[in-house]
Amino acid sequence: MVPPGTRHSPQNSKGAPLAKRSEPNRGKKEKTMATHNVDVCESWNGSPGDQVNFSNSLKINCIVTQNGSNPWPFTDNSPIIVPPAGTTTYLKPAGQLPNGSYPYGVDCCPTQGLKIVTVP
Repeated sequence: MVPPGTRHSPQNSKGAPLAKRSEPNRGKKEKTMATHNVDVCESWNGSPGDQVNFSNSLKINCIVTQNGSNPWPFTDNSPIIVPPAGTTTYLKPAGQLPNGSYPYGVDCCPTQGLKIVTVP
């Protein structure tokens, strides 16, 4: 028995303290990450944390590489090999990928030049 005027934590039937409930979400929506199906030879737009499914119709392995000292936007290290069957990677999370344009190289594309992922 708890003496009058004494505060106590709620307990279960065995006398153990009850776990505290977590704060309600209060209308906050979880941000859902998008999935991008990207031809390895095209530039595209994405958001931090998004899944990237690189496709490759060239029938040879393509190699995606970091462009010099420009920031690398993907969670997998450079280089990323993209076989004809394709491969999956992710954009880095928001704390590691500020808004901007991120150029990267692809060695197999008929149109030469850097490809760019733009983060809003």
